[in-house]
Amino acid sequence: MNEPIRVLHVFGRLDAGGAESRVMDIYRQIDKTKIQFDFVIHTEDECFYSKEVRELGGKIHSLTRFNGKNYFQYKKEWKKLLENNPEYDIIHGHQTTTAFVYLKIAKKMRRSVRIAHARNSNKESLFKYFSSKLSKFFATHLFAVSKEAAISEFGKREIKNKNVFTIPNAINAKKIYV
Repeated sequence: MNEPIRVLHVFGRLDAGGAESRVMDIYRQIDKTKIQFDFVIHTEDECFYSKEVRELGGKIHSLTRFNGKNYFQYKKEWKKLLENNPEYDIIHGHQTTTAFVYLKIAKKMRRSVRIAHARNSNKESLFKYFSSKLSKFFATHLFAVSKEAAISEFGKREIKNKNVFTIPNAINAKKIYV
């Protein structure tokens, strides 16, 4: 039997936030003999979904939280993680403000699928505003939850050139209304 394809998702934490909950909704439904989700989080805390991820067969890698001043340490941790885990050919970055670091390393290591996923259009600092725009240069695929998020993260030209896949957040209505 073949090993499942391993997709590495990047989050700050694995708590019950919007993006994390949507990914977990998908994770619960996929055929884990074919596709397996693993995660990079930027904490060593036991998070809301940590136990469930491990029960579903996923791995969790904890890295230092990026703060700008620790750029070289953060870059070194990513390089080591990807060197030690060649099975990660698909990296799905839900944190576009730091994606310019890890997607660039993944590109240098010839990882074939590098996704930058715009989750919102509200950047609370100038650093986050500009750093999120850098991710598009190292990604093979650009995803966004809305046109507004896509413009905020990747710019109007990417929308015009149809380089962004808009994937609205899908919510399991049966869970809410039944």
